[in-house]
Amino acid sequence: MGFLVHKGIAKYVFTQNIDCLEAKAIMDQKKVIYAHGNFLKAHCPKCEDLIPFEDFEKRFLLKE
Repeated sequence: MGFLVHKGIAKYVFTQNIDCLEAKAIMDQKKVIYAHGNFLKAHCPKCEDLIPFEDFEKRFLLKE
């Protein structure tokens, strides 16, 4: 799909994937619409601050 956006054939890519493979494929993130959210950023429900998801994982998720 990124090829079609790059060539100007498609304006946007709609995805249901939350794994952010489109971001890893170096697509223009302004052209990607995530239907079910994504793992790019996390936000605090109280203050609405956004942090990169990697920082969220390090701070709040238990890793073995």
